[in-house]
Amino acid sequence: MRITENANSEMLLANLHRVGARRLDLLQKLSTGKRVAKASDDPDGVQLILSYQKNLKQTERYLSNVSEAKVWLNETEFALTSIGDQLSQAIEKALRASSDSMGSAERDAIAQDIQSILESVAHDANGKSGNYYIFGGTNVSGAPFELGKSVEEETFTAKPGQAVDLDHTDLADAAVTVTSTDGLTTFVEGVDFEVDRSKGRITALSGGGMADGTDYYVSYDTNSATVLSINEKGTSGDVQREISKGELMKINISGEDVFTDNANTLQALIDLKNALLRDDGSQIRALNADLRKAHDQVIYFTSLTGMRYERLSGVEDELENVKLNIMSMKSEVEDADMAELAVDFEKEETLYNAILKAGARVVQQNLLDYLT
Repeated sequence: MRITENANSEMLLANLHRVGARRLDLLQKLSTGKRVAKASDDPDGVQLILSYQKNLKQTERYLSNVSEAKVWLNETEFALTSIGDQLSQAIEKALRASSDSMGSAERDAIAQDIQSILESVAHDANGKSGNYYIFGGTNVSGAPFELGKSVEEETFTAKPGQAVDLDHTDLADAAVTVTSTDGLTTFVEGVDFEVDRSKGRITALSGGGMADGTDYYVSYDTNSATVLSINEKGTSGDVQREISKGELMKINISGEDVFTDNANTLQALIDLKNALLRDDGSQIRALNADLRKAHDQVIYFTSLTGMRYERLSGVEDELENVKLNIMSMKSEVEDADMAELAVDFEKEETLYNAILKAGARVVQQNLLDYLT
């Protein structure tokens, strides 16, 4: 009798454990909504899920690259549009100033406008997307262009009694230093040379110590930031992003391409300011052509940037569709049928409670048998 009772008890406990385990498994699936929680649930399904997860991660990486590229191109288009507008203003001002009927005072006033345009264009040329300089080429960490006020050792050829144009106008009242190219001799302003600071011209004096046809170094400061320097690491090179498997897309317009190659945008503005302050109508007219060339170049790259942006938008839509398809296929394998799970859980819950009641009756009967 005791052997039979023990056997019944063990069978009840085994059934209770088995049903309880299925009940807990169904409860976990109901709470997570996942049909496959561990490899033993569906070994083949797990392999599919892992494959889908890998493809999904890769697609999301492409989408991230596309999003980053679109921001970059948007910043580029904004900067180029601004530069194009400012060059249009410079061209219009140069056209007015090219008339021989315009006086020097009016040209001086326009020169100040050109200075403002120059500084604004330089600011846009140093535009950023996040922490990266968009026109720096592959050198994205350093400003591609800089406008300063100091000129060190500019070379000029002395022509006693004849003014020679320097690279800049509107010189500061600070000292102008002239030395021999070997650095051994320093010349004195007012004795060896004189300077027209407004027009940026230097004249070797006939009675001074500077020889005709000899090269000298001159150093000086300007009142406004017109001394252009280009990052020593350059502004060329391609910035690319992978937008799909094996497909790299160039997203940048290098500073070399848009500002210095074919048409030197910033230098043309500097030269225009010099021509205006020197009241040089023929040079103003010549520079107007250079500015138009620079403007056309900017417009071309603005259009190119817009086309790249549209291309990326199309790729982004395709990738979003791919992502949705992968998620759908992954869901079919991984996600549970909640209605079916609820029915199964109710069945297991009923069976579990029935086993508990049966177990309670067995224990009660054993207790009565023991007491009697």
